Amino acid sequence: CLAWSGEQPSQNYTDNRGIVINYISQPNWQKMFGKKLGIVVKWFFSSWWASRKINVPDKNIDLLIYFSPAVTTVGIVAKLKKYSSKVVMILWDFFPQYHQELNLLPNNSFIINVAKKQEQYAVNKANLVGLMTPKNIRFMNEYFPHSNQQKRVVIQLWGPNPLAITNLAEKLILKRQWPQLDSQKIWAVMGGQMIPGRGFELLLNVAALSEKLDNQINFVVAGDGILKQWFLEKM
Repeated sequence: CLAWSGEQPSQNYTDNRGIVINYISQPNWQKMFGKKLGIVVKWFFSSWWASRKINVPDKNIDLLIYFSPAVTTVGIVAKLKKYSSKVVMILWDFFPQYHQELNLLPNNSFIINVAKKQEQYAVNKANLVGLMTPKNIRFMNEYFPHSNQQKRVVIQLWGPNPLAITNLAEKLILKRQWPQLDSQKIWAVMGGQMIPGRGFELLLNVAALSEKLDNQINFVVAGDGILKQWFLEKM
């Protein structure tokens, strides 16, 4: 794991399931290169810097998995790829389009084109890419065309089983964090990026209907994005 904030120290430990965790600290690039250039260095070069810190495995890896944005891990993947039987990427967000929609990237065609080419290079390191829906696959085939034998399939985001009910310990933590919420009511929580296509119009309609029917439901939205101000005005 490449510690993204640049504040945690490097450390190795074994968790309670016997899994060995490697945290690789990285420098504070923004202090070294300035705010804007530092962000570019962090996104496009920190994984290559981190790859020098990884020990070569003493045996082959059964499966190497990485995720989007792929540019943040490609250096590590490139180093370990030759030791792995299979390389799988989980692609949830299409970088850089997704980040541009969140206003996290400037509306500059040169920057977007460079970022997209780098992401496509990183994505094509995988033998298989897992996406959330068939429409994601169709979009990817246009957004990131490829000429190799890479497979692109739907992988269920949460697995076949229903989500587990929140346990008592987690409920107590949530109650402390949200003291204004009535513990006797049902909480409907939506978290993530507030961007077009996420169903915020539908959420507002459902909340209005719930209030009209006097249902005991609290709607909680935690997120940020270009629709935040619109959402607050519509509440």
